[in-house]
Amino acid sequence: MQLHCGRLDFHHLVSMCKLSFWSKGRSTENRVLFECGRILRYTNCFNSVCLEYDIEVDNFPAQCHVKQIVYKKFEACLFS
Repeated sequence: MQLHCGRLDFHHLVSMCKLSFWSKGRSTENRVLFECGRILRYTNCFNSVCLEYDIEVDNFPAQCHVKQIVYKKFEACLFS
Protein backbone atom coordinates (compact mmCIF):
# COMPACT_ATOMS: atom_id res chain seq x y z
CA MET A 1 0.00 0.00 0.00
CA GLN A 2 2.76 2.47 0.92
CA LEU A 3 4.60 1.83 -2.33
CA HIS A 4 1.52 2.53 -4.45
CA CYS A 5 0.87 5.75 -2.52
CA GLY A 6 4.50 6.80 -2.91
CA ARG A 7 5.02 6.87 0.84
CA LEU A 8 8.00 5.47 2.70
CA ASP A 9 7.84 3.70 6.02
CA PHE A 10 9.34 5.47 9.04
CA HIS A 11 12.76 3.81 8.83
CA HIS A 12 13.28 4.71 5.17
CA LEU A 13 11.87 8.20 5.68
CA VAL A 14 14.36 8.93 8.47
CA SER A 15 17.19 7.53 6.37
CA MET A 16 16.21 9.72 3.43
CA CYS A 17 16.17 12.79 5.69
CA LYS A 18 19.63 11.98 7.03
CA LEU A 19 21.09 11.36 3.59
CA SER A 20 19.44 14.49 2.20
CA PHE A 21 20.85 16.61 5.02
CA TRP A 22 24.35 15.26 4.44
CA SER A 23 24.02 15.75 0.71
CA LYS A 24 22.89 19.35 1.14
CA GLY A 25 25.65 19.95 3.67
CA ARG A 26 28.27 18.97 1.13
CA SER A 27 27.03 21.39 -1.51
CA THR A 28 26.09 24.45 0.55
CA GLU A 29 28.06 27.66 0.73
CA ASN A 30 27.01 28.10 4.36
CA ARG A 31 30.22 27.32 6.27
CA VAL A 32 28.41 26.14 9.41
CA LEU A 33 26.26 23.60 7.54
CA PHE A 34 29.23 22.57 5.41
CA GLU A 35 31.29 21.81 8.53
CA CYS A 36 28.37 19.93 10.11
CA GLY A 37 28.14 17.77 7.00
CA ARG A 38 31.90 17.23 6.97
CA ILE A 39 31.97 16.19 10.63
CA LEU A 40 28.92 13.92 10.30
CA ARG A 41 30.71 12.06 7.52
CA TYR A 42 32.96 10.45 10.13
CA THR A 43 30.19 9.28 12.46
CA ASN A 44 29.05 5.69 12.83
CA CYS A 45 25.48 6.75 12.05
CA PHE A 46 26.43 8.16 8.66
CA ASN A 47 28.60 5.17 7.80
CA SER A 48 25.89 2.68 8.77
CA VAL A 49 23.28 4.48 6.65
CA CYS A 50 25.70 4.54 3.71
CA LEU A 51 26.39 0.84 4.17
CA GLU A 52 22.68 0.07 4.31
CA TYR A 53 22.05 1.85 1.01
CA ASP A 54 25.27 0.71 -0.71
CA ILE A 55 26.61 4.25 -0.99
CA GLU A 56 30.33 4.90 -1.15
CA VAL A 57 31.15 7.61 1.38
CA ASP A 58 33.73 9.25 -0.92
CA ASN A 59 31.27 9.30 -3.83
CA PHE A 60 28.25 10.48 -1.91
CA PRO A 61 25.42 11.20 -4.37
CA ALA A 62 23.81 14.53 -5.13
CA GLN A 63 20.52 15.43 -3.46
CA CYS A 64 18.46 14.37 -6.49
CA HIS A 65 19.86 10.84 -6.37
CA VAL A 66 19.24 10.29 -2.65
CA LYS A 67 15.49 9.94 -3.12
CA GLN A 68 15.93 7.41 -5.93
CA ILE A 69 18.37 5.34 -3.89
CA VAL A 70 16.09 5.21 -0.84
CA TYR A 71 12.98 4.37 -2.89
CA LYS A 72 14.79 1.55 -4.73
CA LYS A 73 15.91 0.07 -1.42
CA PHE A 74 12.37 0.44 -0.05
CA GLU A 75 10.94 -1.40 -3.06
CA ALA A 76 13.52 -4.16 -2.69
CA CYS A 77 12.60 -4.49 0.98
CA LEU A 78 8.91 -4.87 0.13
CA PHE A 79 9.41 -7.43 -2.60
CA SER A 80 11.93 -9.63 -0.79
